[in-house]
Amino acid sequence: MPELTIKLNGKAVGKSCDATVGERMNFSFVCTGGVLADPRWHITGPAMCGDYEMSNARSTEALATIGAGATASWCLANTGQARVILQGTVAGATVVANLNISITAPKVIEFAAVTDDVHIGLVDSELLEQGALYLTFGGLKSTRKAGIEWTAKLVGSSFTSGSYAFVQLMKISRQKSYNNAALPAMSSSSEDSWVLDEDVFYGTTESTNSLMAQADGEYEDFVTAQWPSESTMIKGDDSPGTPLFSSLPEEHRRFDEIRVEEHFRTYLMYRPKAAGSIWVSIAKLEWHWKAHAKFSKEVSSSKGTWRLISKEFDVNPVGEKCIELPAWTRNRNQIMRN
Repeated sequence: MPELTIKLNGKAVGKSCDATVGERMNFSFVCTGGVLADPRWHITGPAMCGDYEMSNARSTEALATIGAGATASWCLANTGQARVILQGTVAGATVVANLNISITAPKVIEFAAVTDDVHIGLVDSELLEQGALYLTFGGLKSTRKAGIEWTAKLVGSSFTSGSYAFVQLMKISRQKSYNNAALPAMSSSSEDSWVLDEDVFYGTTESTNSLMAQADGEYEDFVTAQWPSESTMIKGDDSPGTPLFSSLPEEHRRFDEIRVEEHFRTYLMYRPKAAGSIWVSIAKLEWHWKAHAKFSKEVSSSKGTWRLISKEFDVNPVGEKCIELPAWTRNRNQIMRN
């Protein structure tokens, strides 16, 4: 009687095995007692099976769960129980093999943020030693405090080590006007769609043990844990803002009122060490800032003062578990005019 066995990454693993989210799983088979004809593969269980790729221009997700041929390859982006099913015929008789897979992920102990406030003030400038005037969420030159600083504390998968990164999407609305007339050519909007915040990897630093009096590491695209089950703490921050002026500029650059509303999704991403693995989401932090400011010109002068009319932001937001993959087709650099 023919016997069909599924192999994972070239090895026989019996009827069940363990894997980690994002891990590349290559399946093949051995058939004894005959030649398997018309092999067909199917996988059930955790959602979002397939591949996922990221670039500054767009993200691409493939969700194929059915395949045909001598091999099949999938990555899973969710925890739980998956089952790989292989079916074919030997001498006209149907033969079926199953492989049960337990999918795990790093444990997110905490993903939370500390926020500053919305200001009109000076921020660091490469061109101006005294700083540049901005409407800004945090980031003041005088305090050096970010608008939002988030920290993720994790314990890695018990099966493999891996890397962690942040990917940030945003919705943009920056509307300018002059003498109560809208200035669409100077305004920016992503039209309620999520766009990538400039680069695929937003930047993270590994936080060291404060008891050892060490500074946090330098910002990198991602941080890699060296061992399975390793505890890791990483940080990131943002201080979105838009430039203002203290004297009215030339006419084609003038505005005297600005409204900003920007929403952000900061994804905590993980990629296991195994060859061919993909980045997957394990948590997400949502936050926003909103501000309205007006310029009041001095009499008989081009100089004036900006005043904050209103402001709004999430105070110390907390992230949550997330399995959705960040999706975008545009970059903020295609939209922002300031």
